[in-house]
Amino acid sequence: ELAIDLFDIDERKIFVINHGVTYSKNKNSAKIFDENKFIISTLSDLGPRKNPKMLLRAFKIFRDNLPDKERQNVELHLFGKASKKIIKWLNIQNYGENIFLDGPIDQTLKWSVYRESSIFAFPSIEEGFGMPIIEAQRYGIPTIIFGSGMISEEVGKYAYKAYTSEEMAKMFLKIYKYGFSKYHKINQLRYTKSFTWKKAAIETLKVYKRVLNDTK
Repeated sequence: ELAIDLFDIDERKIFVINHGVTYSKNKNSAKIFDENKFIISTLSDLGPRKNPKMLLRAFKIFRDNLPDKERQNVELHLFGKASKKIIKWLNIQNYGENIFLDGPIDQTLKWSVYRESSIFAFPSIEEGFGMPIIEAQRYGIPTIIFGSGMISEEVGKYAYKAYTSEEMAKMFLKIYKYGFSKYHKINQLRYTKSFTWKKAAIETLKVYKRVLNDTK
């Protein structure tokens, strides 16, 4: 729709093809987290567009509402390049322990992040596709996004949507106490399995054939 509005393109000449989702079945990869911890993670550079402050505030609210003896059992891990501004802001806020800026992660290890996390949070303001969202869901973990973010409808279909840090914190707490809805998990997995590279390749080939036929 944006391309149509900005460039006055004939909508009949626009084709949307979803990415495939890579799923690693290798469960013998190196462990990243303590399996006894409740892990909330994200995978993205921590610039303004990725909205990390929302996630950091939400985690602090969530952690501070836990009984004292349980606070050490929860951790927030942010994988990605952090700007100096966000590091300075985090230090000024004095958000306390259990928040880890882990830096960029090797692509071969990101599957372990998905597999071992209790929740995947991705509060980005705007995404082209939002690959980490659909990848995390493919691994069967609850995924929370920013409800007002510009995320493709296909990717956000089964993600929980939080509009404020307070709402996100409540979602953290609910999942922490009661776990991930089995019904939601089954539907999420069934849906994400439809994002295959084979399907993407077939749809791309169809577009090429249509373009070639139209030019004859």
